[in-house]
Formats: sequence, structure tokens, C-alpha cells
Amino acid sequence: DDEIEEVGQCGLNSVLAALGLGAGRTGRLISYEAPFGVGYATAFTPLHGGPELARASIAEALGGPPAEAALKG
Repeated sequence: DDEIEEVGQCGLNSVLAALGLGAGRTGRLISYEAPFGVGYATAFTPLHGGPELARASIAEALGGPPAEAALKG
């Protein structure tokens, strides 16, 4: 973590999240440009089951059940 901060990887966490969410899925590159030596991509990947995945991920991060399960008792 110190090395990542030291080299200033501003987009690393976003890229890692995108790669994890998109694993095993295909996507479509919409545009790419590198006007100042840094590349910016815009892409689209449909995430079937996205809301369920998000709820499960948040619950795991918080160490508890998804919100619906907590509300049901």
C-alpha cells in the first residue's frame, strides 16, 4: 500500500474494481484518447445481477448480512 501511494497510482483502485467486476464478461470500448500522455477510456460492460452483487459486496465489507436479511430479522 505504501508503494502504491508513493508512485501516485491515482486510478489503480478504480481499475482493479473494474477488472474484478468485469471478470468473465465482455465489454465494448466506446472511446479512448491520450491527449496529455495519460490514457482515458470509456467502455461499457453490462453487469447482469449487478444490484445483487453490489449488496453482497457491501454486506461483506461491513461484515454483516445484506440489508434485506437484516430488516427481515
